[in-house]
Amino acid sequence: MSIFNSLCYGLYCAMCRNNPVSKEKIADLQLESSQTIIDYGCGPGRYIPSVSRITGQQGKLYAADIQPQAVSEVRKLCKKRNLKNVEAVLVNNYSCPVDNNSADIIYCFDVFHRIEKPVALFLEFHRLIKKDGVLIMDEGHPGKGSREHLKQELVSSGKWEIISENKMHIRCRPKK
Repeated sequence: MSIFNSLCYGLYCAMCRNNPVSKEKIADLQLESSQTIIDYGCGPGRYIPSVSRITGQQGKLYAADIQPQAVSEVRKLCKKRNLKNVEAVLVNNYSCPVDNNSADIIYCFDVFHRIEKPVALFLEFHRLIKKDGVLIMDEGHPGKGSREHLKQELVSSGKWEIISENKMHIRCRPKK
């Protein structure tokens, strides 16, 4: 990563830390203690403290990102806040180093507009999720990716069924 990109990412991290997470958005995830959660595209960990608290010590939260600097920032955050149930993992292309069928919930916010190969992403999510698990996504930055495009790609992957949507996100389950 160039010095310029590193500085830009540092500024982004600071902005995220100073922008409070919507309690409504967290509540709408319908998380429970003891679940295994994947925050895919976690960035510097904006949702990590809140989700870690909800899942508790019996749960597990994987903070997954393609950017090494994001994984490093999450590790620093976890150390600073003593978040023992969080593991930061580096994604390689669309491959996430988490076991098959391990996640109760995968949430992926503010990422879809950057995805070049949606089917590859949705296949990886399908590998990671439990049979009764839930995938929760939004379309990313407004104007760069539409809700309709996200829904079309989810359905065309052949692996996901949309079960509900609201103003914040789409909720899906794996097809049997």
